[in-house]
Amino acid sequence: MKKSLKNFGIILINTIILLFIIEVAVRIFRNQSDETIIETKHSNVIQIDSSNYTITYVPGVKYRHHKAEFDNYYNINNEGIRENETYLDKPRDTSKIRILAIGDSFTYGEGSELEDVWHSLLERYVKAKGKNLEVINAGVGAHDQYQEYYYLKKIIGKYKPDYVLLGFLPNDLTSNKFVNQKIWPSNVKPKEAKVKPYVWLMDHYQTLAFARRLLLLNKPTTRKRYANLEYFDYFKSPQKRPAIINNQFEVTGILLNQIDSICKAHHAPFIVVYIPHIYEIIADKKPGIDLFTMEHFLAAESRKTGFYFIPTLTYFRQQSEAGAQTHFYEDEHLTEVGNRILADAIKDSLVKILEK
Repeated sequence: MKKSLKNFGIILINTIILLFIIEVAVRIFRNQSDETIIETKHSNVIQIDSSNYTITYVPGVKYRHHKAEFDNYYNINNEGIRENETYLDKPRDTSKIRILAIGDSFTYGEGSELEDVWHSLLERYVKAKGKNLEVINAGVGAHDQYQEYYYLKKIIGKYKPDYVLLGFLPNDLTSNKFVNQKIWPSNVKPKEAKVKPYVWLMDHYQTLAFARRLLLLNKPTTRKRYANLEYFDYFKSPQKRPAIINNQFEVTGILLNQIDSICKAHHAPFIVVYIPHIYEIIADKKPGIDLFTMEHFLAAESRKTGFYFIPTLTYFRQQSEAGAQTHFYEDEHLTEVGNRILADAIKDSLVKILEK
């Protein structure tokens, strides 16, 4: 008995030592931490307007965001947008076609250098076609159409764009609300929010986080990650969707119409670009689920309201089937390749719109 306990103790100690060595190696060579390091004298990256609970960036803040899949520096200019130059301190150059790009972190460019974000690539492409274009990046992480409605009202008169370009994602529907519902945004956790145990483990034991990321590199595993989420009720037919989800479609349609009205009041045509979720790209077609639900919805709203709509999902699926990794598998934002694919999917349609 004593010998067995001794052997067990030796195995346990050796296992602990081995796990410690692996953890140290992961932290040195494959660091999995999620850190935001502010490099200016600011205490936060974002600020929240308590009058309507809308999110904007703190003007002048510079920070680094390190994650396992990317490590980027971000510069917020003195106007509170992610741009290297400012626009409001000089006369508007009317020789340029100005596009104001709004949206969430996919438009902001989370995980990418500014010059590699899809709308920056579009700007260069259209310029190469001989058009004098400038795109202003007014994307803000965690924005949905509720947030974008208030933000656009605030800035459109300042930037005086010729067009407003919205990067729309399917998760926008989950948090949208009527403009008079001024409550804390459901997609932003208050500081006092409790951390789930498994999240705490991932944060503090990086070997687990690394193992999880390796699993997600396998597409079938990534598909299973989403298979049972309530989120995919959104891709069912209206008759089979819960009433609360049908309500979100209705709210989103109203918000798009209200944003379009702001654009029309400022003589700036409204363009909506669809940015698909990773699941819509890699998922196999199956009964009862229409992966093109969001694009069908936006196309219908476009016909009803009159804004321009550019679909992209078919092209994304084609590129993914050819082997392209369009999104980070864990973080889920667009990779450098994904940004290029999105720009390629949009560019010809955008040029046609600009030529009208």
